[in-house]
Amino acid sequence: MTHWHTRILPYALIGCFLAMQASLAKAQVCMPVPNGPCIPVPDPPGGGGGGGGGGVDSGGGGGSSWRAEHPHVSSSGRPDPGYTWVNPNDRSDYRVRWTPGVAHSKKRNIIAASTEGYWHPASGYNWVGAVPPRGPFKVRWSPGSAWPGNPNVIADRKEGQWRPKDGYVWVGDPASGDFRTRWEPKRRSALLPNLVAAEEEGRYYPAPGYVWVVNPPPPGQLQVRWEPGLRPPSHPTIVATSREGVFRPVDGYEWFGNPRQGDLRTFWAAGSRSKFNKNLEADSVPGTWRPAPGYRWLMPNDSSDLRVIKIESP
Repeated sequence: MTHWHTRILPYALIGCFLAMQASLAKAQVCMPVPNGPCIPVPDPPGGGGGGGGGGVDSGGGGGSSWRAEHPHVSSSGRPDPGYTWVNPNDRSDYRVRWTPGVAHSKKRNIIAASTEGYWHPASGYNWVGAVPPRGPFKVRWSPGSAWPGNPNVIADRKEGQWRPKDGYVWVGDPASGDFRTRWEPKRRSALLPNLVAAEEEGRYYPAPGYVWVVNPPPPGQLQVRWEPGLRPPSHPTIVATSREGVFRPVDGYEWFGNPRQGDLRTFWAAGSRSKFNKNLEADSVPGTWRPAPGYRWLMPNDSSDLRVIKIESP
């Protein structure tokens, strides 16, 4: 006679083994969450795309009875994409919830939206083609798109990199997550040729040597042109030559630095001869002249008359 426990015991052991396997699947496969517990990794999707108007991935399939008992949990015991555990520390609790902001478990750079079952591209990315489900469930890097937390930070050409918007500079260290920026007056525009950031945020003025083609410029029309002979208000001791981008010091001044490197500083060269009248030399006071040795003023009582005559020998 076969005892009842010899029939029941093998099935009981099998049931315990399967329960342990499901528990271990939930406990061991996980990912760290900042300032929170270890949350199981979502199961790779088994079909069906999400998107701006699509549904949730199935998460790897599974039996209909399992799905009915544990919605949005795969048969391997992991949440579907976009879902996380309600009680991550309780291995017997298979309840999950939609978690906005969580990354898709398999589709890179796709984030769970605030509405359950919907997705949106990660910061700096846009959908490829139409918004899902009409378009493919794929994204691509979009240079120039704004950072959600700061409209003055935009996506760089290199994927995953960010830079300040034209006219702005970093305040902190973006590598550490500090994306604050500030407007920097007098900064040359990287996008608008020959324009410089003005004191007023968001406005520009022509770079030295340039003037507006239309003054004042209509909105969105910021074209400038080179103006030979112009003495820039920001650098009154230099003058634009006939060659675009090239300056020379005003008579009596010399270069202090290297103008080819953008250093437009000058100094008054007392004692130097005038480039336009060799019979004049720079006096000690900037902007004033005196007759060169052997010459005297023709009209000594008229300070505006710079004509000189040679002193005749007695």
